Amino acid sequence: MPTFTRLDTAPDRQTYILRFAKGENLLAGLLDFVDQNHITTADVSGIGALLEAKIGYYDLDARQYRFQTFTRPMEVLSLKGNISMLDGQLSAHLHVTLGDDQYRAIGGHLAEATVGGTIELFLTAYPVVINRKKDAETGLNLLDI
Repeated sequence: MPTFTRLDTAPDRQTYILRFAKGENLLAGLLDFVDQNHITTADVSGIGALLEAKIGYYDLDARQYRFQTFTRPMEVLSLKGNISMLDGQLSAHLHVTLGDDQYRAIGGHLAEATVGGTIELFLTAYPVVINRKKDAETGLNLLDI
């Protein structure tokens, strides 16, 4: 579970800063945090470092993700996404851009991640419930708005 502080509270939002420690499972920790704080919809952004990451590219023709696991330390240049509900469960939809020690960048849909030195996230929660549902045309679980 990450260390966190609340920045502000307003009728239409709550903003938190979360700090994850080396070795933590990023997605599991994030979902635990939102579950324990009764958050169902949020915007997430962050930076930091990962020891390992599984990222994917969605192949529209095949209607499935192609995943690749990277097992070396990498900088998180940008992490962006949201929290919503999918089939009655909390869902984190995150995209990440990673930089390696050769100053190359890679990115995609973040499926798994182990924190390196740290991950620092800003999370803004909203007092609404936004669900995802399967889109027949693409096969993706899209926001139901």
